[in-house]
Amino acid sequence: MDRSELVQEPKDTHNFAIIGLSRLGLFTASRLLQAGFKVTGYDRSGFQRSRVLQGYALEDDRKISAFVKRLAKEGAFVIAESLGKALEVADVVVICERAPVNSRKMVQTRMLYELADSIGKNLRKGRIVVLQTLAPPGTARTLARRCEELSGLACSKDFDFVYAPSPLVASEDFGHDIVRVVAGSSTRAVSAISEAFERAGLGKSIPASSFEAAEIGVMLLHVDSCIKQALRAELSLLCAKMGVSIDEAEELFTNLQKSESKGVIGLFARNSAAVVTNLLEAARVKGVSLPMCKRARDICRLMPQSMAKAMIRNLKNRGPKYRSLTILSLFREYDSVDRSSHPELEVVAALNRAKLQVKFSRCGEMESRRSELGVHLQPLEKALKNSLNIAILSPKIEAGKIGELKGINIIEF
Repeated sequence: MDRSELVQEPKDTHNFAIIGLSRLGLFTASRLLQAGFKVTGYDRSGFQRSRVLQGYALEDDRKISAFVKRLAKEGAFVIAESLGKALEVADVVVICERAPVNSRKMVQTRMLYELADSIGKNLRKGRIVVLQTLAPPGTARTLARRCEELSGLACSKDFDFVYAPSPLVASEDFGHDIVRVVAGSSTRAVSAISEAFERAGLGKSIPASSFEAAEIGVMLLHVDSCIKQALRAELSLLCAKMGVSIDEAEELFTNLQKSESKGVIGLFARNSAAVVTNLLEAARVKGVSLPMCKRARDICRLMPQSMAKAMIRNLKNRGPKYRSLTILSLFREYDSVDRSSHPELEVVAALNRAKLQVKFSRCGEMESRRSELGVHLQPLEKALKNSLNIAILSPKIEAGKIGELKGINIIEF
């Protein structure tokens, strides 16, 4: 295939410096080159730089290796001999350096910090530094600060720092519709990187309000993946013992999940915990251990206490005059049911023990009364009187339907 068929004509003046020529760096470079951007590559390993030039950079991806070798030979992809040389003409610096994992499976960020220091020493005004390496929460802000300290420049004023981690293993399976999160020191930098990455087929971008939100959001994606895989492996043992198909169980789960309310809050998890107890009992009879399911059940049982602690912290951070609280619940009470089936009552009890002024109401409550469960309920209008805060123990979508809440601080969880 002719290079003209692979590489688009440049549409702007962005010049990228890709730092770290491992899989992520070379994949990013190849996509940017194909989109018509100017790209310079640098790797602190001279051996890796020579492998790129020889076409052996990625042994399991000959296509990318051959492509970058060809463009390097033609001079379209410049392999710099030093970091300083790589940054000379670049207006966007993309960190693709791998963060190694030690024997305890802990990510080692020292190399990233050292790289940020080196970039800072060579940084000039108007540049954008992009961290594409997946790293622990807090890393992006630390790197931005180190770039500031070593360059003497102000982040967001003199230069920008953007966190745009790759959501998947870099490969040709990385489709144009893949979504990545992007956070930066300025909206203009986020916009510039988002547009460039989308044009290069490096994924559509969704903005985050902070580096930390982006970091934790991406971590949740991977945690979710790990949990699902581990849970599948755990439950497949029980399925085998019972002579059923884990695939069928998963298909049924998927169909049930589609119809599940997306607004269910954490307190309902306590009710789910009771159901999981039945699963654990069935597994015990079959001699199968389900440690993940047991741990999940135990955590969900504690959800009311966790929510109460969060409310107490929230209110005690306010002045004494601003701590009044009304709790509004959409849970329906059946007085013949045991108190334990109403987890929101645990929240109210915990707040009372903390000596906080709390009123309690349910939608539709018409008069003040003390229920058979011993809880004092008030009509919403009366419960809101003199209250400056409200905690809604119900799906968030319901909050907008309640007109009486105007001007009252809504505590969210």
